[in-house]
Amino acid sequence: MAWARQALQALALLVLVLGPCAGRSLSARERAALTAAGFLRDSVESVPAHVVPGDGERGAHRASLKSSIAPFGTQALPIRAAVEHRPSSRDRALESIPLRSAVERRPAPDPAVAPPPSRRASRPVVHRTSPRVGVRPLTSSQAWPANSAHPFLGAVGANWWQQSASALPSPSYVIPLSDPSPSPVATRWTPQTPIWPYLETIPNYAPAGPLLQPQGRWGLLGSPNYVFSTLGERQPPLVLTYQAIKNPEPEQKVVCYLEAWAAYRKDVVSYSADNVDPFACTHLLYAFASIDPHSFRIVPQDEEYDLVKGGYRAAVGVKRKNPKLKVMLSVGGWMEGSSKFSQMASRADRRREFIRSVVRVLDAHKFDGLDLDWEYPGALDLGGLSSDKDHFSLLVDELAEVFGPRGWLLSAAVSPSRFRMEDAYDVARIAKSLDFINLMAFDLHAERDSAADHHAPLHQRPHDASIDIFYNVDYAVKYWMKRGAPAEKLVLGVPFYGRSFTLKDPARYVPGSAIKGLGKEGRYTQEKGFLAYFEICELQAEGGWRLQVDRAGSPFMVKGDQWVGYEDAVSVTNKMAYIRKQNLGGVMIWAVDLDDFHGQCGTKTPLLSAVRNNIQGESVQ
Repeated sequence: MAWARQALQALALLVLVLGPCAGRSLSARERAALTAAGFLRDSVESVPAHVVPGDGERGAHRASLKSSIAPFGTQALPIRAAVEHRPSSRDRALESIPLRSAVERRPAPDPAVAPPPSRRASRPVVHRTSPRVGVRPLTSSQAWPANSAHPFLGAVGANWWQQSASALPSPSYVIPLSDPSPSPVATRWTPQTPIWPYLETIPNYAPAGPLLQPQGRWGLLGSPNYVFSTLGERQPPLVLTYQAIKNPEPEQKVVCYLEAWAAYRKDVVSYSADNVDPFACTHLLYAFASIDPHSFRIVPQDEEYDLVKGGYRAAVGVKRKNPKLKVMLSVGGWMEGSSKFSQMASRADRRREFIRSVVRVLDAHKFDGLDLDWEYPGALDLGGLSSDKDHFSLLVDELAEVFGPRGWLLSAAVSPSRFRMEDAYDVARIAKSLDFINLMAFDLHAERDSAADHHAPLHQRPHDASIDIFYNVDYAVKYWMKRGAPAEKLVLGVPFYGRSFTLKDPARYVPGSAIKGLGKEGRYTQEKGFLAYFEICELQAEGGWRLQVDRAGSPFMVKGDQWVGYEDAVSVTNKMAYIRKQNLGGVMIWAVDLDDFHGQCGTKTPLLSAVRNNIQGESVQ
């Protein structure tokens, strides 16, 4: 019996070990038992389950001539490759270690990362119950009058259908209102035109939401009726009635950064989330969180204010007044530098730990997403690494993969400089994963230029020469789009502050004049070369300033040897017109707490009002 044979082998082994101590040698029978082919220590040396040996190999000794199996120490066993494979430098650069990629490309499932079951994304509902094709009608106020003029297609009414067969969805799937069909093509249909192409594409298309198109295109409203006996007879149904409507204008974002440290300013200009108009912005970004240099987790930049005094809680609490508002946490900023970001993003395990911590923080404090303000990837002069460009793309992709099922938003604040962009961003790649891109189109001129100039000119000016021709808003926007950023994802940054300089010669104050250094610090912000718009309004109220406008429409003011370039309501209005002309995704404001919220320039929040009066969409009231 098998158990008896195994017992005999175990006894023989015991005798072998104890034999010398007992003062006797093994018998011939005992030696035969130990050298038998069946004694293999199967629990260690048995053939791996994924290898099927031949009939003569089962139970063969690993040194037997019968065995065709490679020694187990060199066998490429599953899972073992992940441990035994020695990563090469290329592996580390590409993060392509065998079997580890499934773990390292995104955080391993755990309670902090796995999306809650109740919030998992679901596929569109499939309806197979009705052979009748139709859509749910809208209210009469949304309907485009029948037989009226369409600005692009002409007469609208019973003779128009804008959806082409190639743009229709998969068979039997309903088009959700939030997921309109792409790229409609205008096609004329008379009341007696067969529509077999549509019927073959969607034979069981059930009632669904109206076919609204993005970007203000035209779609189908009402319930188109089809008359047929059976689908099998191939009698072409006829379009009887339908109606066209014009979509609402696409909503443009108003992304407002809120500086947490504004709460520490003097009482007269102190500002916190409690002061934010809940309907002024579509997105409120709380600046900033930081990165721990040892654990590489996201942490509060000011734990005392953010957590103990309720900075996070107050920011998220603005949504109670306007549930449509999205409140996001921004991590990084200029003072954070590039080094900690570079170290965190350079290794998969560090990125994983960072993402896990982000999930915990967003979940705990009920933020709607994360904004990455890494200034800047690949910036060697700021502590970055040349490999940051690829690592930033990996970080964005991995965050987007985790955020998607949870419905969280992901954005990034990016440089307007062409030269920074080339070193920092794979634009086309990150644009696919980011919900929107905050283009920091300001601080284009600073002390390094040795000249007094506006830091956010809309267009190139006659005095711009050499590389200065690249430092304007229009060039930055068009270069980002040229490199692959969709216009609808680009959100143009507008500064609610000015940059000041001290002139070498007060008599020479035109833009481009020589300077001795930065301008005097503001009374409240206490930073040389920087003035909040409320400080600029206070200075203007004192009198004695010459107010000028350059060739690009950018305002500046001069008094003695002090030169200040800034934005006012007129220049903001011009930039809003530019946003509409370029079909950009909206406007980003740095920062909402820098506006003249006390009305020293005449009316309260003049810059934010200029934005609100010129934005498209329904969320900003």
